[in-house]
Amino acid sequence: MENKKRWLGYILVILGASFWGIAGTTAQKCFQDFHIIVDWLVTIRLLVSGVLLLILSMFLNKGKSIFSIWKNKQTAMQMIIFSLIGMTTVEYTYMASIHEGNAAVATLLQYLGPAFILIYLVLTKKDRFYLKNTLQFY
Repeated sequence: MENKKRWLGYILVILGASFWGIAGTTAQKCFQDFHIIVDWLVTIRLLVSGVLLLILSMFLNKGKSIFSIWKNKQTAMQMIIFSLIGMTTVEYTYMASIHEGNAAVATLLQYLGPAFILIYLVLTKKDRFYLKNTLQFY
């Protein structure tokens, strides 16, 4: 059973990465050839994916309400902040960078984000950087 779950995980990771890559190049094609507006694409993309995730959650969690998160004010506020500041910002900046440049540069910039954060923290002395701890794999 453990082995089946592991293989399912591998397959889902490969599918997720593939769909993410395809989405970037598809967005680039839409911006260049069909002159689609970034704001519109981000809005539709987030709305459709949100609805699909809610439908999937309804089927997978048969006895639980998908709206139970909104009953607690703290979790509701966390969800709103995550949605507006987290997902919308990341999605919009990624799509805007594809629109202004291309999917390859946007992907590179996105993956350089953690390195820029690390450099900032080291330069402002907010955190110490230890190469020894960085090279350990768990």
